[in-house]
Amino acid sequence: MCEPKVRGIFTPEKQQLNPDNRIENMKTHLTTLGMAILVTLGAERRHLTAQTITPVTNMVWINPGTFIMGSPESEEERRLSEGPQTQVTLTTGFYIGKYEVTQSEYVELMGSTPSWLNGFREGRDWGINLKRPVERLTWNQAAYYCTNLTRQERIANHIPRNWRYRLPTEAEWEYTCRAGTTTRFSFGDDPNHELIDMYAWYGNGNDSVPQPVGTKLPNPWSLYDMHGNVKEWCLDCWSNKLPGGSTIDLFKDNDCSQRAIRGGSAVFDEPGQCRSASRQNIAILPGFNDRNVGFRIVLAPTNNLLGEIVTTIEKPVKKPAYGTYPGRQEGKNNLVLITHGWIPTDSTPEESTAWVDTMTHSISEYLASCGITDWQVVPYKWVEGAHLILPGDISDIAKRIGLQNALSNAKMDGGNLGEIIADENWEHIHLIAHSAGSGLIQAVSEKIQVASPNTTIHCTFLDAFVGLSGEERGNYGKGSRWADSYFSHDFETSVEILAFTEGPLDNAYNVDVTWLDPNKDDVTLYSAAPLFDIQPCYQTKSSHHWPIDFYFTTTVMSWPLAEGFGFPLSKENGEWNFTLANYGEPNEVPKKLGP
Repeated sequence: MCEPKVRGIFTPEKQQLNPDNRIENMKTHLTTLGMAILVTLGAERRHLTAQTITPVTNMVWINPGTFIMGSPESEEERRLSEGPQTQVTLTTGFYIGKYEVTQSEYVELMGSTPSWLNGFREGRDWGINLKRPVERLTWNQAAYYCTNLTRQERIANHIPRNWRYRLPTEAEWEYTCRAGTTTRFSFGDDPNHELIDMYAWYGNGNDSVPQPVGTKLPNPWSLYDMHGNVKEWCLDCWSNKLPGGSTIDLFKDNDCSQRAIRGGSAVFDEPGQCRSASRQNIAILPGFNDRNVGFRIVLAPTNNLLGEIVTTIEKPVKKPAYGTYPGRQEGKNNLVLITHGWIPTDSTPEESTAWVDTMTHSISEYLASCGITDWQVVPYKWVEGAHLILPGDISDIAKRIGLQNALSNAKMDGGNLGEIIADENWEHIHLIAHSAGSGLIQAVSEKIQVASPNTTIHCTFLDAFVGLSGEERGNYGKGSRWADSYFSHDFETSVEILAFTEGPLDNAYNVDVTWLDPNKDDVTLYSAAPLFDIQPCYQTKSSHHWPIDFYFTTTVMSWPLAEGFGFPLSKENGEWNFTLANYGEPNEVPKKLGP
């Protein structure tokens, strides 16, 4: 087992990161001869399989090959992040969009557009032209578009099961932008910027806006707007420099507090930022978007190893009602999904859900430190369905007037999300939820149990909200291979109608963590003593958030007082066999930790 490292005390306001995970690159150590053989065989096979693929319109096939990524130190307007120059070999061919994804294409698939340039904004009529690139969307929105497009095209039998639409990696993007050239732009060095107006829309301020795609000249591989119009999201996390030397299928997916973007923008970017090697980045913050940024799509096999094409048609599924799920990444076999609970209307969603990003980052960092590369860690936020007056049903009257509640929304969203995840055939899934989010992960679990019975499911409930009548106490954990529940006796949910997050779940191993809370307090109660004297007594109370803090602490350090419970009992931490052997059955009397 790889022991967690002490990485500091839990401070959500300082650790709001949104990382993804690392992708295993098994071919890094191939010899030069082996690499050449793989490239040759890969090219021949892709030529054959490409004949069985029907991509969406306006995509261009790109053969595998080798190129020099980055810029030489002598290149004008160069930035340090563009070096050192690196020889990159792409071993697999792929399709890439001839144009940036348009608002029309986005609306057709997703039902609406997040674009700024659509109607009236801040007192200005931008007009409606759906041939403009879609913009002002988050990285997750772009990734989710690709997930939905993959599902749609598999259902139509246009692509095999092991092909998918996704964002391009930085290496793929620069390879296709250069299109075999080594100059500053694909159309030459253009030192005086005399040619760029024929190829790129670049910016001069607020009066300059992205234009309909394909209205400038293409690069040598018939791709439009690679040098300008909108910046484009890439699949990679950001790195401040290139690795140098030579590498295969370069891709970076650890420490994803920032994502890479490529290409110039028609709003603010100068010509120098439109060069083939120009690299930029954006910090990933909850809900952050930028009207300078859009994306284009890639269609490629899900891995780079030779093998048979599977043509199984996947059944149609509905998209989640509220959250954004990025879909399964290449090389990932196992999933950790972390989600929040009810967000009261007097709370700020960003603050209430910050812990989800923090825990995602912590688990990702731990796996990376152990060299574990086949796990994908995903933060899942369903703010629209959770930020409500009610955590659960209160009365029939509330139902009749259509008053929404977080638990019902969680279960509905979880059912839709479960169908999507089940179609991806994960080996092992660890679902972690707080409060009303427990209803979401239980719904996910139930869908997967039916649609993907070979997937092993582990559910972790953190102070689970069981409904205002306690109706979920017998449901949570049902059907999963193992479930653990961590709860506390707390101030917030131990008064009046909200006292429904304490006590054991019927289908989980239950752990009371109240006594470990360093901020616990004694609440004065009163009882009738012998001789009817009224004597004070005290009850120790923690907080509704403490089980989150407890579980997070077990991801970052070895904590003797936790007695091995928490994250160490998960498969990704290496103790799965021990867990099943010792805690496989639910316990009616909860295990109590601490003095």
